[in-house]
Amino acid sequence: MDGDSESSASPSPIEPHSRRSSSEIPRKRRSKDGPSILGGSMRDVARVLVSRERETMDLKRTLYTITEQLKAERQRADAAEHKTRE
Repeated sequence: MDGDSESSASPSPIEPHSRRSSSEIPRKRRSKDGPSILGGSMRDVARVLVSRERETMDLKRTLYTITEQLKAERQRADAAEHKTRE
């Protein structure tokens, strides 16, 4: 007899949507957690991208400087060679 009263008094495992709180819905939790995980990942990607862009700009400046030095050295060498031929 107690078994029958317990089974009729216990709530059904499937409750109507209006009776559930949002924290009990796994789908809500998943979608809420998803963007924070994705956002953290996107933040990391953005941070790495900014870092790589800075490195690229530094390398471009270095390449330009070295190219200018090479150009000046070639001109100096050409001038010295031309002077020795005269």
